[in-house]
Formats: sequence, C-alpha cells, structure tokens
Amino acid sequence: MKQTLLYLAFLLFSVTITAQPFVIRGTVIDAETKEPLPGVAVTAIAKLDSNNAQSTLTNGDGVFVLASLQNRGIYVQLSSLGYASKTISLRLEQRVTSLDTIALSTAAQLLTEVEVTGVQQRAVMKGDTTQFNADAYKTNPDATAEDLIKKIPGVEVSNGQVKAQGEQVRRVMVDGRPFFGEDPQAALKNLPAQAIEKIEIFDRRTDQAQFTGFDDGEEEKTINIITRPSFRNGTFGRAFAGYGSADRYEAGGNVNNFKDASRLSIIGMSNNINQQNFGNEDLLGVVGTSQNAGGGGRWRRGPSVDSDPNDFAVGNQSGINTTHSFGVNYSNQWGEKFKLNTSYFLNRTVNENQQFINQINFVTDTSNQIYSSAATGSGANLNHRFNLRMEYKPSAKNQFIFTPSASLQQNNSSFINQAITTTEANNPINTSDNIFTNDLSGYNIGSNLLWMHRFGKEGRTLSFNVRGNASANEGSTNLFANNTFYRATIETDTLAQEGLPLSKSLNVSTRTRYTEPLSARSQLQLSYDYDLNYDDANRETYNIDPDSGLRVSLDSNVSNVFTSVYQEHEFGLTYRFNTKKLNLGTGAEYQYATLTSDLQFPRTGEINRVFQNIQPYAFLRYSISRQKNLRMYYRASTDAPSVTQLQDVVNNSNPLQLTVGNPALNQSFGNRLVVRYGSSNLEKGTNFNAYLYARQINNYITNATLVTQRDTTLADGVILPQGAQLSYPVNLDGFYNLRGEATWGLPVAALLSNLDISTGLNFSRTPGLINNQDNISQTYGISQRLNLASNFSDKIDFNVGISANINLVYNSLQPERNNNFYVQTISAGLTYIFWRGVVFRTNFTHQWYTGLDEAFNQNFALLNASLGKKLFKNQQGEISLRVFDILNQNRSIARNVTESFVQDVQTLVLEQYIMFTFTYNIRAFKAE
Repeated sequence: MKQTLLYLAFLLFSVTITAQPFVIRGTVIDAETKEPLPGVAVTAIAKLDSNNAQSTLTNGDGVFVLASLQNRGIYVQLSSLGYASKTISLRLEQRVTSLDTIALSTAAQLLTEVEVTGVQQRAVMKGDTTQFNADAYKTNPDATAEDLIKKIPGVEVSNGQVKAQGEQVRRVMVDGRPFFGEDPQAALKNLPAQAIEKIEIFDRRTDQAQFTGFDDGEEEKTINIITRPSFRNGTFGRAFAGYGSADRYEAGGNVNNFKDASRLSIIGMSNNINQQNFGNEDLLGVVGTSQNAGGGGRWRRGPSVDSDPNDFAVGNQSGINTTHSFGVNYSNQWGEKFKLNTSYFLNRTVNENQQFINQINFVTDTSNQIYSSAATGSGANLNHRFNLRMEYKPSAKNQFIFTPSASLQQNNSSFINQAITTTEANNPINTSDNIFTNDLSGYNIGSNLLWMHRFGKEGRTLSFNVRGNASANEGSTNLFANNTFYRATIETDTLAQEGLPLSKSLNVSTRTRYTEPLSARSQLQLSYDYDLNYDDANRETYNIDPDSGLRVSLDSNVSNVFTSVYQEHEFGLTYRFNTKKLNLGTGAEYQYATLTSDLQFPRTGEINRVFQNIQPYAFLRYSISRQKNLRMYYRASTDAPSVTQLQDVVNNSNPLQLTVGNPALNQSFGNRLVVRYGSSNLEKGTNFNAYLYARQINNYITNATLVTQRDTTLADGVILPQGAQLSYPVNLDGFYNLRGEATWGLPVAALLSNLDISTGLNFSRTPGLINNQDNISQTYGISQRLNLASNFSDKIDFNVGISANINLVYNSLQPERNNNFYVQTISAGLTYIFWRGVVFRTNFTHQWYTGLDEAFNQNFALLNASLGKKLFKNQQGEISLRVFDILNQNRSIARNVTESFVQDVQTLVLEQYIMFTFTYNIRAFKAE
C-alpha cells in the first residue's frame, strides 16, 4: 500500500516518463495450400482487461502488424470466414515481437465425391459482441442500413426506435466512430446497405470503464456498422424529391465523402408527410426540457429509478408533422495521437394534432368518474444542436477525451380542449372549454473532460473525469378557460391567466478511479464520485383582464419561487477477477447525500435531508464456449426527486386535471438485476439471445391522486371544485418490474429466408394513492413476434410478420375494473425489381385492438404501394408513383394504464395521398 501511495504522489506532483509501446508482427497462411491469407481479422486482447483490445487485418501477403500495445500479457485472436479461429497466448518481453508463421485450417472439409453445402456464416460471438455478416442477408440495391438490420435476428425497428436483443439501442457507430452524436436513426436511414460488411451489437461501456477495466453500469446498447473497404474512399449518397395530392411533398438526401480517416456527411430533408429523421432531442421542445430540469444534468448509473428503461427515448410525435432538418457530421484522425468527431443539427418541426381521450378515474373502491376530452392543437419547435468529441493521446500512458455539447430550442404551441367529467351513470359533473398557449425558449450547454493514465506496472491506472452542465428555460404561457360545475345549481366561472416560467439548472460532477493489480488475474479499484446539482425554479402567474389582456393581480395559489440543492459523495471499493473465460467483480459504495429545498414564495421555508446508503454491486461475464456467453449484472442505486417534483406550484393548464409538486419527497433506493445469454451455431446459421431485467424500488416516487366528489378546500386554502382531479408525487414502497425476452433467429432453407422469433414477458407492480386509499396496479404482458424475411435475391425482397400482445390489468382498489386487452399487428412488405428496371413496392399493416373502450376498439388495415422505373447508367436514378393508405383506413390508438386511471387515446393521422417522386443514388469510389 505504501508503494501504491508513492506511485500516486509521484503522478500528481511530477512529470510522467513515457514508456514505449509493444509491437507484434506475424504472417498468416492457409494450412493446406501454404498460401498467404489476406483479410484475416487479428485482435490483441489484454489478459487483465478484455475491453482493452486492438484489431487489424492481414494485407495481401498475409502479414499483420499490431502497434501501440500497452499490456505485456495478451491473447491474439485470428478469425476469417471459412476458417477455424485460433487464439494464441503471449507474454511480451521485448518491444518488438515477431511471431512464427500462423496456419489456419478450413472450418469444413469436403468428403470424397460428396458435395457438402453449408449455410453461409451469419453470426459469430466475440466475447460480449455479436457480429453479423452482412452478405448473409440479401437486400435490394436501394436498401438502407435500416432495411438491413431489420433482417438481423433480435433487432426490431418501430416508431422511430431501434431495439436489439430486448433493449433500446442508444447509439449507432460507423467503423467504431460516433456518427451524428448519439442519434441511431441518422446512420440507419442514411447509409446504404451495400456499403456494409459487418454489423456488431454489443453493450458499450463508458470510456473510463473501458480504460480501467471496471464496469460502472453506464452501458449503452450499441450497433457498430463496419463498412466495406471499397466504400472507405469515395463519395456516396442519395437525393430525392416528390410532390403529390393534398399538397403533400418531400425532398432531401444525404452525401457522404469518405477518404481514409477523413469522413464528411451531410444530410437534410423537408416534408409534410410525417418523416421525422433526426434525433428525438430535436422534437422534445422546451416544455419537456423544463419539466426534467431537476435531474437532467446528473450522472446516473443506468436508468433512473423513477422511469422505465424502455422510456429512455421518446418516439416520434403524434399527429401530422412538417419537418425541415439539416445536419453535418465530420470526423478525422491525425496519426495515432489525435481524433476528432463533430456534428451540427438544425431541426424545425411544425405539428398539427387532434386528440380524443376517454379515461376512467378511480375514485373509491365502489365508484369511478369518466373523463372525456377532444383537443385540437398545433405547435412549432426549433432546435439547434452541436456535439464535439476530441481524443488526444500525447503518449502511450496518457489519454484525454473532451466532449462539449450545446443545444438551443424555441417552442410555440397552442391547443383548444373541450372536456367533460361524468359519473358512471353518465351524469355530468363538470365541463371545461379552454385555450392554452406557450412561447418558450431554452438552452443546454455541457462539457465533459476525461483524463486517463497508465503507470509502469500493468493494470495500475488512474483516471479523472469532470463534467459540467448548465441549462435554462424561460417564456410565457396563457390560459383562458370557461368551467361549468353541475351542483344543486349550475355554476360557471372564467379563468384568464398569464404564466412566466423561469428555470435554471447547474450541475458539476467528478469521478476519480484508481486501479491496482493484485495478481496476474485480479485487480482492485478505489473510486470517489462527487455530484452537485443546483436548480432554481420561478413561476409567476398573473390573473389578467380577458378584454384588455392586462395583468390584474398575482395569483399566489399557482405561483412559486423554489430552489433545490442536491450534493452527493460516493466512496467505492471493487474487486475484480479475470481469466480467459471468466470475468467477475464485486464491491460496494458508501453514499452520503444532502438535499436542501428552499421555498421563497408564496411562503417561506426550508427542508434539509441527509441520506446515507450502502450500494452493493456485482457483475459476472462467462464465456461458456467460443459461441456462447452469459452475463449477469446487479447494482443498487439511489435517485433524488427532480425540481419539478419538489416544486409546490399548481399546473392548471388543464383546469379539470391539476398537478402539483411535493417538497417533502425523499430519495428513492432501488435494486436492479440484468441477465443476458447469447449463443450462435455457425454450422446451422442460428442465433439465440435471452434477456431478463428485474427492478425493485423502495420509496418509489409515484402519484397520489385526489378526485373530488364535492368542492374540497385543500390545506393551503385552494378550493378543488367537484369532479376535478389533483395529482402530486409521493414516496411509496412496493414497486416491482420484471421483463424478459428471448429471440431466436434461424434460416429457413426451403424458403431461402430467415425466420426471427421473439417471445416477451412483462410484469409491473405500481403502488399509488387515490383519495388517500392504497391502490396497487398490476400489469401482466405476454408478447409474441414472428418475422420471415427473404434472403435469396437482391431483386425480390419480402418480409412477413405478426406480433401479438396480451395485457392483463389488475387494481386492488376496484377488482371489478380489472381488464384484459389485446393488440395484434400483421405486416408484410415486398420489393420486386423486374423487366428493364421496373420496381414494384408495397407494404401492408393490419391492426386489431380489442378490450379497449367500445368506441376505441378498432380493426383496420393500412396498404401502401408504388411503381417505379430505374433510369440512367447503372440504374442510379428512379422515378416512381406511390399511393399512401390505399384503403383509406389509417388510425392511431393507444392504451395507457397507471395506478390511478385507465386511458384510451386516439390521435390525428395522415390521410390518403398520391405522390410522384424522383430519386438519384450517388456512387463514386476509387475502386470503381
């Protein structure tokens, strides 16, 4: 320990002497013919840290060179399609090591006078990474990366979101580099499928965790697209424009210029047919930003305990959207020391929507209220977004990563809402006609600097990470409402108010990690984390004169000035043991946190809380065989309430459904377990993945709902009229969520196609309060998905799929309101290129909803089709005529189940149109 401290002191107060890296060279040949083997993948993996790896390919003479190796103890893995993989264990003693000639044997032998026909190798397992061979999945010449990954077993693309192996994909990289920040759709929609050689799916850990070799729990399900060498030098892209009936239009495209390490991509589009191409951040609007200001800047280990991991990303906006977007991405590498990736987005979305809601509010164990509304709204959201990532390695021992980001948003929206609350006997309780508008703007600026250092002793590292984030949102809101209450006599009141919301948030966080090798197979990590989160929320609401629009008085019931400071110190100790097949670790963190809430208006007060917790942690990775692996991960974590949840101010944008914060909220404490299993059979071309997620939370932040049956005076003197609803957050124990999914992909030789089968189970238990009575909402879900995709020709591409979801909902307060509903989707698509470049495309979707409210049960079909003709040399151009919603049956329906209500929602959808489109594909490569 004394020696360790001397090393640490020496690092902090002196200049580090740089050690030279190791280099290995070798030649790979065919074991039978003795000929050199080009294109063999060679990977050097540190024995002590399987995430510290470096790869290259053999050249035309079968020669490879791996330089800048930092570890003496390594495994060298060699793999090539059609050959048996080989692993060599090395201990590097010299700076340059030349290996003996390495011979690879073919994976299958031909028997005398017997022809053996095998299935093309589709997938291989490389540790935690599943790698798919793109050539094993046939697509048409115009297909995008999104079309290709839809054929990959276990991958699902729906409603603007990508799921892989049961989890949300947070990032798509191209050749190991970021592509347009963290937006999966930008890469998938703009890269052509023919440019892709391999697709890798893995759980990407943070840079700090990769460097130290210790898992910190902040993983992202990631897809890495490996391009073909012929596409790494040249220009490729696509441009299109179309116009049709009802003034529907679309125009846009992308161009990519790749020249060795330098890569420039430009994308843009403009349309009014609901094509929303860029990241979800561009569509959130400052309303969503301000609501999450309390916790948005803080580091979190995995998903927040008060939100489901599936809800990390927000899907496309409902309604009809007109989108104008532009983006630029540039990346380059100068030598071994400096890498740069930067991107800029501009997105403007105009949304029009109509929404119909039917909602059953639980009131007591014997009665309910029915809330129905019809709303018409529109909005415009403008977003600028900038991301930068710089990596600098001044020496083999030191590395710096700097990632600043900035976004600026403006949001204008308005909606008109007509709502009524009735008894179950359809007797009116109240009605409300209201108009709500907002004009808001906001910014978010962040910066992250990571420094990592290796000492002379292998496995001894020190890293320091500091992050800062500042955001602010401000603007104005206006509410005009006529409310009618059906009491002994019918009474009506008018509400006219102007709100001036202002919120500011500042976050500063640091992370320090020191690792010390205990033996050739084990390490110890010491960690210290500090987090400061400051939130300042100010909302002034004025009563105004409806005729003049002038302010009359400040309404203290819906005004508030509130600050919150959350500080957190965490000290951690983790032990890790690692072999070629087994990687396990266990440890714990001691957390000391303080939460100070300062209420300044309309009344003064201060709340101070101190939290102390022990947060255990464990993980296990086990390579059962070269093609099978098992992973288990457990962590306990805490979460503090956001400023919106703490702020004691009424949100009355809907006068019949009010919300308010709760300054008395406490920190939540949760336990999370994740289990993953993956396997592939190279001979049969099958792939299997299983995923299990379990979560339990104490002090879960849930909702308490007060639904009044008569006028009720609250503790602060506010009168809640008969039939109105007030919701506010509270802490309750007893939240559980269990989710599992298994996917199996296999070739169907008789149909020359691939079959993807997925089965999912879900259970959630959510506690809540309704009029001070406990209500436990339990939901059981079973899902089954089958998808058959063609894999025999680039001229004919089809897919047929079915997904079925059964949901069972139980409530303890009103067992008689238990409900089962079923959602089924059947889909099919076909692209057929035939006589002289004529192209026929069609897709069909049938949706069946049953078990919902009678007016919302639906059984409808959406059929689209197009006919096109290839043009020009190499058929790079195309003209086409397409019809959207041929049967004119398009619908949008959703059911939402919470601890206090069951809600059915129907929204505005795009209607039938015909469009004429011209498309041109850009292809210019040096290889051509």
